[in-house]
Amino acid sequence: MNKYQYEYFDELPKSFWKFCATRVLKEDVDKTFTLCKYNTHNNHHFNPTRYMSDLHKDKYLKVVSIQNRYNGDGKWHIVRQIHKNGNHKYIEFVELYLCRVCEVWCIKKTYHLPSKVYQAIL
Repeated sequence: MNKYQYEYFDELPKSFWKFCATRVLKEDVDKTFTLCKYNTHNNHHFNPTRYMSDLHKDKYLKVVSIQNRYNGDGKWHIVRQIHKNGNHKYIEFVELYLCRVCEVWCIKKTYHLPSKVYQAIL
């Protein structure tokens, strides 16, 4: 038996949306980032709609939930299209963990790759 259990999604599950909507989306609207004492910048908590544009039809490319079967810890790996910095298209790779202090999915690592480079790799 594997130590980890993997679940693959094409979109974020509704349970993840509900979890983020109650906490993080309110922070972004109010511009108050006070849920976590370790939060030194506004990107500490993952917002599932940040940098995503309805106009450009940005979407999630792949979402993976990784659960540790032994201790119950979990993390998420998300690949999505975003637009930022003067309407430039990027592919964002995000690794999330559940912060024990604020109980919100927080960003552990994030990488932005220009979409043209990503398409050339595929």
